[in-house]
Amino acid sequence: MKKITLLFVCVAFLATFNAMSTYESGTNNGYFWSLWKSDGMTGYVTYTNGDGGNYSVSWDCNGNFTCGKGWSSGSSTRIVGYNCGSYSQSGGGGSFAYYGWTRNPLIEYYVNEMWPAGRPTGTYVCSMSSDGGNYDCYKSQRINAPSIDGTQTFWQHFSTRTSKNSTGANHTITFGNHVSTWNSHGMTMGSDWSPAAILLTEAWGDSNGYSNATVWSAGSSSSSSSGGSSSGGSSSGGSSSSSGGPSNGGTYRITPRHSGKALDVAWCETGDGANVQQWSWLNNNCQKWRTSDVGSGYWRLSPMNATSKAMDVDGWSTSNGGNIQIWAYHGGACQKFQISSYDGYYRIINQNSGKCVDIANVSTADGANVQQWSCGSGQNQQFSFTSAKSDEVEAGIAAGFNVYPNPALESLNISLPSQPENNASVEIFNTAGIMVWNANLMSQNNQIDVKDLPSGLYLVKVGLGNESYNSKFVKK
Repeated sequence: MKKITLLFVCVAFLATFNAMSTYESGTNNGYFWSLWKSDGMTGYVTYTNGDGGNYSVSWDCNGNFTCGKGWSSGSSTRIVGYNCGSYSQSGGGGSFAYYGWTRNPLIEYYVNEMWPAGRPTGTYVCSMSSDGGNYDCYKSQRINAPSIDGTQTFWQHFSTRTSKNSTGANHTITFGNHVSTWNSHGMTMGSDWSPAAILLTEAWGDSNGYSNATVWSAGSSSSSSSGGSSSGGSSSGGSSSSSGGPSNGGTYRITPRHSGKALDVAWCETGDGANVQQWSWLNNNCQKWRTSDVGSGYWRLSPMNATSKAMDVDGWSTSNGGNIQIWAYHGGACQKFQISSYDGYYRIINQNSGKCVDIANVSTADGANVQQWSCGSGQNQQFSFTSAKSDEVEAGIAAGFNVYPNPALESLNISLPSQPENNASVEIFNTAGIMVWNANLMSQNNQIDVKDLPSGLYLVKVGLGNESYNSKFVKK
């Protein structure tokens, strides 16, 4: 073996096995282990095998090393269990990851769970969710670079968590989810999984640190190198996102994965044909959807500002681009949707057309239209369902307090839960935290003039006795 390393695009040191470097490997308690140190390294690296799948490494050196414990061959369906009891590093760069190679084609892969500084990135390809975490997927081509098969040109494929995982707790890496996602986005893995795969600690540069970790097999998933569904999130079908799926009679914010905004009834209209769009989260009833189980795996989605209506495909269209609107509920197939788990999120699929609810043109802008389109792997067709009740509690919204219309053009209505015994105070703040308007409210239902406010997002704060209420609105 000429090389075993985790290489990032930004790394100046490349771990290679050559005549001058040091490489050791073996079997301990049924697990494969390896330690590699670069040529010219100064200082020390002390690697120790512990019980079972445990290993530890301490170092104070200037150079590059890789070490870890795992398996003598890789697998596209392995679920890796691990507990990193301690991981710390000062100086240099590095990673704590699941790592290995495939052949046919030659691919170097890794799933980065922790790192000391400088989050590992490369050419961004996609994002995914798995094992309770979110990952970004990257690739990098190495040209005439050292590899396990000598000097070669090959691709590196890697997933990096969006935030570091925790130490001192049991975790899993459902590797099949990563393989499926990589394959479905053109990051094709090799057919030969015979090279070793380990739970890796790597450091480079002038650094010192300590890592103590235990690895074990947590089973296997149904994913394979050719794709397929798997648990915990994959591009071809996974479990629910952390926000969970809908329940009968629940009220939810529905968030497009790619934009982080919310499905919204334009202008908070309540009439038949009111358009559905995406908009920044305002925590109003125009952005909250009640889910009702209508049987046979289908759901009715009704906006809370017009609960007698339902999400509807205009004109019973079966074409790409068919518009999504609201309409009085009649129980037709154009108003029934399957909510199907996909890549840690959900697709919303119309019964009549079999197409997916879709944010037009993958737009991230406020006001982007919602339509239907043939189902694909795009994040503009993936949604999370988050309980609107929890958002209300967080925002301090109470029954009877309402700010509308939202967005507002010239006037804004503010309804209070009760008639104020004394004047209620109202203050409006812009996104910079500057108060731009204030007054006293003397009745339960009030209308204020906002036509002179610049377009943008505002926060309304109302004081009523010992209670306070907050809400956001958009000035068009």
